[in-house]
Amino acid sequence: MAGRAFAWPAARQTMKTHRTFDFVCQDSGVTLNVRRVPLHYVEDVRLALEEKRPKPPMEEVQMAHGAELRPNPDDPAYEKAIKDFEAQMLAEIMEMYVDRGVVVEANPDGTLVDEDKREEVDELRTYYAEKKRDLPAMSDRGLWIRYCAVGSPQDFVELANFISSRSGPTDKAVEQKKGSLPRN
Repeated sequence: MAGRAFAWPAARQTMKTHRTFDFVCQDSGVTLNVRRVPLHYVEDVRLALEEKRPKPPMEEVQMAHGAELRPNPDDPAYEKAIKDFEAQMLAEIMEMYVDRGVVVEANPDGTLVDEDKREEVDELRTYYAEKKRDLPAMSDRGLWIRYCAVGSPQDFVELANFISSRSGPTDKAVEQKKGSLPRN
């Protein structure tokens, strides 16, 4: 995603101790191996972006004791800015889920271990170079996920939602914890 406000370091994806799940991208037919993403990553993204949250404009309101400045959350420009901000935050969170949740083995420099996947990325780079188009600045791993494995924006959203749904506490863990919490 171009112009991301929050960037994770390149992931080596060597964590083999986590339980993984298969996700089939409907439009490409590619099966991806995914893992849960700790929820504190979502909070890190939110905190990093929160300082950019738009503030409502101030307007002068006449009061009995004189004029007073108050925030106007109903201002149309502010409402649009908030919608844009929330859309950006959601996109960043979905991007983080895919970046951190898709398991694709890569070397420390970001090149892919799997030769077939490397060839797909090389073909992609060649195609874009021939068309004189720029690819986003990302690792081979990121390019393979976004341009080769994920076949459409809908696949991307479904993949992020799939990872997100496996990243919260399980029903079993919630039930176990309920018994250990003090009662009011």
